[in-house]
Amino acid sequence: MRYLIISIVALSLYACVSKSEYEQKVAELDSLKNVLTATQSQEAELTQRLLKVSEIIDGIETSQKNLRISLEKGISFEDFQKKAEAIKADMEKSKKQIEALEKALNKSSSKNKLLEKMVEEMKKQLAEKDAIISDLTAKVEKLKGENTALNQIIEFQKEEIKEKEAELSKKKAEISELESKLSETQKQALKEAADLFYLRGEDNIALAEKTKLAPNKKRAHYQDAYNMFKRSFELGRADAFKRMQELEEKIK
Repeated sequence: MRYLIISIVALSLYACVSKSEYEQKVAELDSLKNVLTATQSQEAELTQRLLKVSEIIDGIETSQKNLRISLEKGISFEDFQKKAEAIKADMEKSKKQIEALEKALNKSSSKNKLLEKMVEEMKKQLAEKDAIISDLTAKVEKLKGENTALNQIIEFQKEEIKEKEAELSKKKAEISELESKLSETQKQALKEAADLFYLRGEDNIALAEKTKLAPNKKRAHYQDAYNMFKRSFELGRADAFKRMQELEEKIK
């Protein structure tokens, strides 16, 4: 359309002016055409650069969505840091390219409002994405701090449990030792009791043998002696059983 207008102007000039003036005007129009062509080429180049930056920003948005999904599913702090740093690197790259585009637009002979608006929109998108990644990083750092504190509590509890287990093992060993001592004491006490009943049995036999004129009393002493030997045998003294056998005929 622009070329058509220039051609019409050229034809009009040819009809109204001399040859020298016409040639001058044609030269001016050719110069204008060249400027227009250069401007269009410059705008096309800026548009391509803007499209590349837009692709990077779209990639940043996709990476942020994937990072959020990873956080929901579960991700290590180290992996999160790597992915977050990669996103920040892309954002920094985009910022530098947008700054270069702004400078190129300012130097451009023509003011393309559409391109300027696109640059402003991209700057706004980057600022929003920068805020998102900063917020995510802050939350993860907070969770890491809470997790570290929780791990410290768990480690403290583990140490406390170990101390309790060691204390419990010590108590068990003490109880086992006391039981062993008690068992020995009980054995000794049973032996002493068995010996005592055995001696009482012997004493009752001696009383029976001293009794001459009272057969019932004599028999009662033998019965008491039999009972004492029986108690002694039950408490573990084996030789008391022989004494019981010896007395069976005497207590019938």
